[in-house]
Amino acid sequence: MRVFARLILVLRQARPELFSLVVVSLIMSGLWAFAELADEVMDGEAHSFDRAILLALRSPGHHNDPLGSVPKDAGHFVEFLRKICRLGR
Repeated sequence: MRVFARLILVLRQARPELFSLVVVSLIMSGLWAFAELADEVMDGEAHSFDRAILLALRSPGHHNDPLGSVPKDAGHFVEFLRKICRLGR
């Protein structure tokens, strides 16, 4: 981590235009990657990947039964999450 911080400091002091170019390039790359991912989702091409991930987090014989346990005192929180998940329908 110190090496990365030192590199940022050197870039900012020695070559501020290069630092700005790197920062803008990273931001634009992130936006481009997000746009590509959003396009895949909107086209429905990510459906099989999403389904595989969600089914991997469920019991093999019972798809309504998620893996792991829910604490007994988490009932209100679980109900809240279910309501949030239904908003997109």
